[in-house]
Amino acid sequence: MESARREKQNVAILVASQVLFMVASITVMTLSGVVGQQLSPIQGWPRCPSP
Repeated sequence: MESARREKQNVAILVASQVLFMVASITVMTLSGVVGQQLSPIQGWPRCPSP
């Protein structure tokens, strides 16, 4: 019984960790575009890929 409960707890922790990682990744991608646009002297530069 204890083993099944422990497994469910581990799965819940892993799911929460995965969700937090995905939210952080999306936030970084979104903010990097916004910040790049604000800092760039020419508005088209943030959308250009860097070599």
